[in-house]
Amino acid sequence: MLYSDAEKIYRFEILQPFEYYVEYKYPTFYCRFFNLEPDSHGLFNRVHGDDMRSPEFRAHMMRVFGGIDLVISLLDDPDTLVASLTHLQHQHDERHIPANYFDVIISISNRFNRV
Repeated sequence: MLYSDAEKIYRFEILQPFEYYVEYKYPTFYCRFFNLEPDSHGLFNRVHGDDMRSPEFRAHMMRVFGGIDLVISLLDDPDTLVASLTHLQHQHDERHIPANYFDVIISISNRFNRV
């Protein structure tokens, strides 16, 4: 099949890397987290965290990593960054997430791109 230049860019430069992250990198991140903090599974019941291939959990992964992308893109807009992080904090406050989980996430993130 012949592809136009735009289709080639979409298929081979955007879609394939995106699928790689959704299928392998994001689940790897959560596997590491669940292995280090097995009690955390209950926090993910709402998004079917027991099945990383479920549409609910895949959507959750996309929101999390989309949020990271958002934060990075707002680094040069401090007021909007603070508003975004404040909103995110309120979403997580009600879930009573132990503070050490964030340390684990940072530790995993620091090694994430070496996989």
